Amino acid sequence: MIKIDRSAEPVPTSLTMAGNVVDNERSAAQSYYTAVPAPSKTYKFKRYKEDDIVEALERLFHGKCAYCESKYIGTQKMDVEHYRPKGKVNESQTHPGYWWLALDWDNLLPSCTDCNRRRGQKIAVLEADGTIVFTDSMENAGKECAFPVSGPYRAWNSQDNLALEVPLLINPCQHDPDDHLSWHISNTKAPILLAKVLGAQPDQKGVSSIEIMGLNRFGLVNERAAVLQQIEVQVKNIYQLIDITAIMPACEARDRCLIKIGQDIDELHACYKPNRQYASMVKSYIEPHMKTLKRYLVGLLP
Repeated sequence: MIKIDRSAEPVPTSLTMAGNVVDNERSAAQSYYTAVPAPSKTYKFKRYKEDDIVEALERLFHGKCAYCESKYIGTQKMDVEHYRPKGKVNESQTHPGYWWLALDWDNLLPSCTDCNRRRGQKIAVLEADGTIVFTDSMENAGKECAFPVSGPYRAWNSQDNLALEVPLLINPCQHDPDDHLSWHISNTKAPILLAKVLGAQPDQKGVSSIEIMGLNRFGLVNERAAVLQQIEVQVKNIYQLIDITAIMPACEARDRCLIKIGQDIDELHACYKPNRQYASMVKSYIEPHMKTLKRYLVGLLP
């Protein structure tokens, strides 16, 4: 998960235009939920998936899931996810859902189906001895209508102050995931996310986000491992080329090696640009090597 600047993408026109199908649905939902007596069923929103909304989310998040950073374009349909759920709240049985935010741009995120839809998953667990194992049984994971908060306050309608809520799920447009999550990547065959430890306690936003979205589910860990092991090979190849260049006499071939090392380091840096899959994990692996590689390269220059 990486921090995303939402201001980089204008609010889609369909969410701001008066009198269009989205605005009509917003008005209909307002009338539905303010009726007396209060409705017993949830309103069926449809217009949050308008084409310009989907396209804007794809641009803003580079065609990746907001939570796990998997590329969904070309492999699956993106779910338009409501950070605050629109129809109900799993943690509060009587809550009607944050229906007034169902068509609010700031409440919409792109999600892969596994992060959004609740179902059984095998989950990777870090054991006390440092080994990583997968659970034998399937555990329910997927955000669905989950929205845990810390403390007693929860907004129930549009007049309540959302700023008083303390969500326990990371929103990458509002929170910096690096403040709450860390990578355990010493075993490149099973890279997993952990909650950052603050003092003696794990960060609760990190814990809840990992557990609820299933951010260490079997398939996802394997996909991350495939990417990370490729990066591992790239890094090793650069170190090997540095070692070879270090014992070469001054010559044209040595100069070409120096150019190649510089190019490979630049390519390595590009591997964790925001548009790349699993950029947060890749950055966590590469950054400790970058200063060393650049220092070695400078030491080889004439």
